[in-house]
Amino acid sequence: MTVRAVLFDLDGTLVDSVPALTAGLNDVLATYGSTPMTEKAVADLVGKGVRKLIEDVFAVKQLPTDDKTIDEACALYVARNVARGNHDAKFFPGALDAVAALRRSGVKTVLVTNKSRAMVETFVRDAGLGNYFDAVVAGGDTPHPKPAGDMLLLGAEKVGVSIADCVMLGDSRNDAEAGRNAGVAVRLVKTGYNEGVPIEIWGPENGFDVGFENPEVIPVRRETLSKLVAGCRFRRRKARRFNRRNEIQVRCVRPAEHEFFRHRHTLTRTSAPVRAS
Repeated sequence: MTVRAVLFDLDGTLVDSVPALTAGLNDVLATYGSTPMTEKAVADLVGKGVRKLIEDVFAVKQLPTDDKTIDEACALYVARNVARGNHDAKFFPGALDAVAALRRSGVKTVLVTNKSRAMVETFVRDAGLGNYFDAVVAGGDTPHPKPAGDMLLLGAEKVGVSIADCVMLGDSRNDAEAGRNAGVAVRLVKTGYNEGVPIEIWGPENGFDVGFENPEVIPVRRETLSKLVAGCRFRRRKARRFNRRNEIQVRCVRPAEHEFFRHRHTLTRTSAPVRAS
């Protein structure tokens, strides 16, 4: 497989956003005179975008779920989160190192998240992610969010890469199903937000191969996300290391302490990545 772009989910894949999401939701619930949600309860509901999250929370709290109320609550939720900012965002160890290493190797990186555009732009600004991603696809950018494949297709289009040369990296069934619907390879990290069901259980039960040979999904430990890159030796120092198709030979090695993977694939050499705006 020639990997020219990696499409990254955000919440539960790169960053632990549940504390911030819970705080924003509880602000909204207080406005409507309801009791707060726990982080565990919120973690089981995130992933399908702002509107679906608000609808589910209001249903749990037995609050009105008519369109007008949900519209108002969504607007309030986004405004509160944007105002609060994301200066204390907690990225998972090695996550940004992995993104940066991919960009240095010439692989395009795209952030694909169901978060609203306003929330994503605020997050990218506050967390200093401008130079980590070549493009960003947010909720509302396509007619249908994940788990539809529209956002992934748009992400590939934005960086000028065929969807067949992309990999979707996420933590949930939304990411897995979006990858399947878009026809793209999928890699999943464990212990993310998969509606309360461990991804290593959900994957096999829903037709996703958990093996690395001929894979659709490779579950790996979230805390070792950097091994996706660190475990690969990018042979770029000598011209003779490139094959006739001008591709970098990559060997991914299984770390002894984890049930990881051993596989050979290629990454096409491209020009230096353009800095993200």
